[in-house]
Amino acid sequence: MQKKLINLSSGLLYLIPPALVSGPFLPDLFISIISIIFLIISIKYKLWKYYKNYFFIIFISFFIYIFIRSSFTTDVLFSYKSSLFYFRFGIFSIAVWYLIDNNNKIYQNLFKSLFITYCILLIDAFFQYFTGKNLLGYEIAPTGRLSGLFGEEMILGSYLTRLFPFLVSLFLIKKDVSKKFLILFLFLILGIDLIVFLSGERVAIFLLTLSTILIILFIKKFKVFRIITFASSIILITIITLQSEKIKKRIVTTTIDNFTYEKMENSQNNKSDTNKVNKNETSVKINFFSTEHQILFLTSIKMLKDNYFFGQGPKMFRLLCKKFYDKGNFPDNLAGGAYCNNHPHNIFLQLLAETGLIGFSFVLIIFLYVSYLLIIQFFNPFFKKKVIISDYKICILIGFFINLWPLIPSGNFFNNWLSIVYFLPIGFYLKAINEKNI
Repeated sequence: MQKKLINLSSGLLYLIPPALVSGPFLPDLFISIISIIFLIISIKYKLWKYYKNYFFIIFISFFIYIFIRSSFTTDVLFSYKSSLFYFRFGIFSIAVWYLIDNNNKIYQNLFKSLFITYCILLIDAFFQYFTGKNLLGYEIAPTGRLSGLFGEEMILGSYLTRLFPFLVSLFLIKKDVSKKFLILFLFLILGIDLIVFLSGERVAIFLLTLSTILIILFIKKFKVFRIITFASSIILITIITLQSEKIKKRIVTTTIDNFTYEKMENSQNNKSDTNKVNKNETSVKINFFSTEHQILFLTSIKMLKDNYFFGQGPKMFRLLCKKFYDKGNFPDNLAGGAYCNNHPHNIFLQLLAETGLIGFSFVLIIFLYVSYLLIIQFFNPFFKKKVIISDYKICILIGFFINLWPLIPSGNFFNNWLSIVYFLPIGFYLKAINEKNI
């Protein structure tokens, strides 16, 4: 019976990469089933070792905190939508660790699933770029942005980027890679670079560039190959940008416009001692990414100031945005919650606004821990006592680092789809740090 449940859970795990393309429902269903099965098995066979680690202690403490915080919000049931069943993600991570312990084909089969999913997404996206429609008939956006199989959801670049370090980690752990497959994998990476750029998702472009720089800095086996593919990508992207006005406008012109805005200011110019004439002067101000984002960031800070320690409660940004709306020094026509949204589009500011300094500290600890390990690895050559972290583990750490990187806009921290992307590699890392030869 236990073997059948392990096989069922393993099968559902392999389906998660393609299921993420369909939206949040199917992958969330799969991880929920995997978590329930693991809870049953772990209780029946007393597998307590999977719960006795720093990750799960921090996670369950965070879950208890956000659940209690939701219980004291102005709309408890609404807030519970984010916190009540959040525990499933932590259970899912340790369930993956358990599956790896009991199924030696997990690495190989999940890599195949992720690799095939990437191939299908890239083929479909290139088809959309060259024909104007993808294989399912979704048209390219008027701005020239690609969405591929994601349809109206402009998250193709996000998918390819956020799971990219995990894909590389699974490749690095493979044994006996043939030259033909290595070449195929390098072409896949080249395709990822191009499609992420053509998707027009500036955050995805930045994160892919950041992960590439980190891979080049830290990975031994893959360094030269990534330099070659990255250099090739830059050449091709430059050619594409010079030939396409739409892409140039989206990536270059619009980005510059979003980072700045013009503000009209009244000033007085003395024409004579007795006559003063008012005139308008235009000054260029700097945004943090865009006007819309800056207003959301200011609003989230205002929420934090209202309750520094506990915040407003999970998911409450959506309900309280207009109450705390802060347009800063922007024009008066932005008053009244004109740019209010479901979340502030930055996970650190969202956690500060919704869970306060206490809730934020849990995720900050994880981010600082990952940053510390990467810094240690960077300065490793200068230490007498070497701290050896395998390329496989470094790649997973890079994935954590870019997904938690604070200085960019991001999705909703409690979003099911994003949470699955966050928590999927954690089980593999837990297995790795408990296994000396990985």
